[in-house]
Amino acid sequence: MTTPQHPGDNPDRDPPRYPSPPPYEPLAPAPREQGPPTLTIIGAVCAVLALLLCPILFGPAGIVFGYLAHKKGEKFGKWVAVASAVALVLGLIVSLIVYNR
Repeated sequence: MTTPQHPGDNPDRDPPRYPSPPPYEPLAPAPREQGPPTLTIIGAVCAVLALLLCPILFGPAGIVFGYLAHKKGEKFGKWVAVASAVALVLGLIVSLIVYNR
């Protein structure tokens, strides 16, 4: 019987070359404070103003506020961004109809 030439050839006698790291528990995400949905409210106001007053200014602002609210974790942030985009398009159409008479 021959003995192994290299230290890792006999798994019964030799310790593993690279021991596995000890298991760690994953870090829990930090809890977020539940405050008022400020960005969602600002985005909704911008959507209404885009429909009624100045769609070029308030439409993109509402989209940005809705996106930021969605990234922050607010419940209706995504829908405010969509509503602002729709209000932007409808506001442009209404303004073209009103000013081209």
